[in-house]
Amino acid sequence: SDSDSDSDSDSSSSEDEEEKIIDALKSAGLKKHLKAFKKAGIDSIEAAQKLSDKKLSKMGIDSSSDRKKIVKAMNNLDDSDSSSESDSEDEEDRVHDVLKGAGMKKYVKNFEKADIDTMRAACKLDDKKLKKMGVDNEKHRKTIIKAFRNSGDEGGELAVEKVLKGAGLKQHMKKLQKAKVTDVEDGYKLDDKKLKKAGVDSSKDRAKIIKAFKAHKKDNGDSDDEAETIRKLLSKANMKKYYPLFKKQDVDTVKKAQALQHKDLREMGIHLYRERRDIIEEFEKYNGEDLPSTSSG
Repeated sequence: SDSDSDSDSDSSSSEDEEEKIIDALKSAGLKKHLKAFKKAGIDSIEAAQKLSDKKLSKMGIDSSSDRKKIVKAMNNLDDSDSSSESDSEDEEDRVHDVLKGAGMKKYVKNFEKADIDTMRAACKLDDKKLKKMGVDNEKHRKTIIKAFRNSGDEGGELAVEKVLKGAGLKQHMKKLQKAKVTDVEDGYKLDDKKLKKAGVDSSKDRAKIIKAFKAHKKDNGDSDDEAETIRKLLSKANMKKYYPLFKKQDVDTVKKAQALQHKDLREMGIHLYRERRDIIEEFEKYNGEDLPSTSSG
């Protein structure tokens, strides 16, 4: 039954929207569900964004993780910047990786239940929220908070924001972003000159910011050059997210890191062969050359 549409005027915009929905599904790796969308007549962004887990289940999409991804992909349609869609599934994996890396794998379910599926959400967790989520052991709550706070790239800007917020200087966040301060490690390197250049005009504020990062560094004790080299090498291999694992296992010298084999990395919680291979190769290649940073003489 072909319905003749009289409203020809808006058909082009709706076709455009339908294209966007199709693209979003494709880039989230969910092309197989196109049929279900067509069958249910989901051809406008508005309709797509109204989809809930329940509705998708009714449409015959049985995998709950697919349903989650679809809801997320559709919510990202506004930005029409398709880069965010395929990232969303990685994001949740990263959250789980940080938990596993901290030896807190058993709380993955708690996180899923509470819909903590982005690094941003995870980095915002505090003791009270974790307790509410069912993490009853205080030591575990501390471990989880610290793990996300140190989680390298993903929670980077968030950690920076936390430091600024703690010093009551959150208003300077944008300036620091402009100055490419993407994580606390960058924050540790700030000095008066850099902050002035970034547009922090008040000398009092500049001093406060430097002090706040110094305090953070002391709390997260990481002044060691060797540790810095390990972090840089992991970064080079695009594996910076595993730095907390190395710290936790006391792999704190390059020599120790170079001795790691697949078996050791697997035991540490790095389950993907490809990632282990990249890490091993990066450490094998390194022979003491100066990585863009200071090295101890």
